[in-house]
Parts: sequence; structure tokens; C-alpha cells
Amino acid sequence: MASLPTVGRQDPTPERLAWRKPGLSEPVRVLVVVGLLAACWAATVNLGPLLIGTHSFYIPILLSAYWFGSLGAIIGGLAAAVVAGPMLPLNPETGAEQQQTLWLSRALAFQVVGQLTCWFMDRSRASSSLARTRRFVAGLNTRLLQDQAVEREQRETALRIRNVIDDPTSTHIVFQPMVDLQTRQPVAMEALSRFTVQPQQGPDKWFEEAWSVGLGIDLELSSVSKAASLMERLPESCLLAVNVSPDTVISVEFAELIQELPAERMVLELTEHSPIDEYPAVTEALRGFRRAGGRLAIDDTGAGYASFRHVLELFPDIIKLDVQLTRRVESDPGLRALTQSMVRLGTELNAMIVAEGVETPEQLAALQDLGIRYAQGFYLSRPAPLRIPEAGPRAEVVPFPRANTAS
Repeated sequence: MASLPTVGRQDPTPERLAWRKPGLSEPVRVLVVVGLLAACWAATVNLGPLLIGTHSFYIPILLSAYWFGSLGAIIGGLAAAVVAGPMLPLNPETGAEQQQTLWLSRALAFQVVGQLTCWFMDRSRASSSLARTRRFVAGLNTRLLQDQAVEREQRETALRIRNVIDDPTSTHIVFQPMVDLQTRQPVAMEALSRFTVQPQQGPDKWFEEAWSVGLGIDLELSSVSKAASLMERLPESCLLAVNVSPDTVISVEFAELIQELPAERMVLELTEHSPIDEYPAVTEALRGFRRAGGRLAIDDTGAGYASFRHVLELFPDIIKLDVQLTRRVESDPGLRALTQSMVRLGTELNAMIVAEGVETPEQLAALQDLGIRYAQGFYLSRPAPLRIPEAGPRAEVVPFPRANTAS
């Protein structure tokens, strides 16, 4: 684990001195300082002591302090004192002969200025380092608080989802029929979960949260079990459709549950939004179910590339067209052409086409003109709880055809 940076006066290190180096190599910096000393001396001698004073020598001293630190300031100050003292025949300020005490005092001033420069730079660096350390600690503290908040939220979400799974009263099932447009009778009932506990949010959000805390499979299986418990209230020839994700399909828990259910009366709707990494694993997991008479549907086909690949890889019995295709099919030539191509695809694959999201009679008429026989949507029936059938004979329902058999 990396240690926090320390603050305080430290021995010069390459890292600590890097801020002083603008990019020139060390020999070049030495030459620059020497050149400046020579230039100051030459200007003082040639231009006259009254035009160029000893103040010009502070320039190479400051550069020495900036580039080389305290030791550089000492050497630079001594060099400047020699150049501005014994090497000058006259006093730069007065033009008179220099006294030894004068240039010695000037040498002391050069040293003081050089060391003060280093001191101020070190204080500035220390202050900057302290500020960076404080920002780092504050950022680390904020990150820790955020991580703790996320962990706390995940624990609360997991507990809430687990309570929903364990409490049968927290969820109820509503059904929306898939209707045969020729007979206007339902051929299958899609089971949809509705959650009655807080927070009030849509079922998609509940399932999204369940997957985020590792309980997605458990919540899906709980919904499937509750829907299956109501199957006996459906007409005998009316199928039960339940939504499952690919991860649920390949789970051991799903394999155990599906063996207990009458496959010939069920449709598994594979959700389009979940990617499939291994199609052979999904095919194998569904093999027994489909051999026993179960039907496979691909949900929301046309909403994205994944749904088309699901269709081509899994050869479903039912292709459910996404609402984006049916929403303006009566007025959009492009959508009509795409829907017509989906009908042809279904014919080639021997799969039934179900149009989802039918909300107006105009949409329904356009879909029928395109050769679609089965549909689902608010115009036909909204999701609702199953009604207990009255005593007497049941209305006859045309069975939903089964297209493909898993090998």
C-alpha cells in the first residue's frame, strides 16, 4: 500500500528538485550562469560603473538558487562576489578604487539574497506540498465516504429484494394476452410482475436492482413460480408466457424449477436486453424444455442487434416484434417495410410473429395487412389480474401453434 506524502524540510532529491528544472540539462544551466556572470562583468567594465551596478549580478545568483538549490546559491554568490569584487578595478557604484571590506560586504549580501531565495522557494514548495497532501486526504476521505454509501445502499437494496422474494404478498402477477387476430381469442397469457412494496417504482427498476446486487436470478425464478401457480386458472389451451434472462436459463435453479412445470403449456420469453456470451449453453439448457413441448420466444425483436442474433442462433418458435416497429407502422413506410421483412423472416424460420405494443385500431389494421396474425397491446387488452372463471363450459381457444422442435 502506497504511503501518504510527508510534509516538511527534506534533503534535496531529484523528485524534490524537479520543480526547479525547466528542462535544460545541468551542463547547459551551468554555462548559462557563467555566461551571465561574464556578461554582467563585461557590461560593468565597458558601459561604465554608473550605468551598470552590482544589482545585475543578482540575476545569475537567483538562477543558481532556482536551478541548483542552496548549494548552487552559495557557489553562485561566491562567483558573483569575486567577479564584482577583485575582478573589477573600480567600485561599480562610485567609480573609485574598491576597498576589500566593500566587496566582502557585497559577497555577504549576495549570499543572503541567494539563501533567502532558496528559503522562500522551499516554503512555497512546502506549502504547495501541504496543499496537495490536504487535497489528497480530502479526496481519499470523500472516496471512502462514497464507497461506504454505495456499500450501504447495496446492502439495503439486497435486503429489500430478498424481502420481496421471501414475502409472497409483496408481488402480484398480472396477465396480458397474446391475441389471435382471426378469432380475437387469447392464445397465451404473458405473466408480468407488479410490486406492492416501497419504493414505488416500475418492475424494470426492481429487476435492474436485483441484478445489481446478485439477486436477479432469484427474483426472476420467484416471479416464474408465482405465475406458474396460477396456470390452472387459464383455459387449458391457453399458454403461460414468462420472461427470463439468458443467465437465468443456464442456471441450475432454473433447470430444477422447469422440470416441475408442464412445459407443453409454457412459453419462455428470452429478454433481448441481456447479452448471450455462449449460445450453445443456452441451447443445451433449453433442450429438454423444448423437447417436452415448451415454446421459446424472443422478446423485443427489432430493438437492437442482440435480438436478431438471438433469433438466428436459437431458432425460436415465436418472434415478438418490439413496440418501436408497431408504434407508427400505419404511417411510416420504412417501418412497414421492416415489419414486412420480419414477417418473411418468421416464415423462413417457421416461427410465429407476435406484434407488441398495439395501441390503436389503425396499427392493428396495418399489421393485419402485413400478414401478422398475433398481437398484444393496450388496444386489445391491458395487463390485469386473472379473473376466476364462472361455472360452466369454457370458451374454446385456438391453440397457439408450436413451430420448432429442439434436436
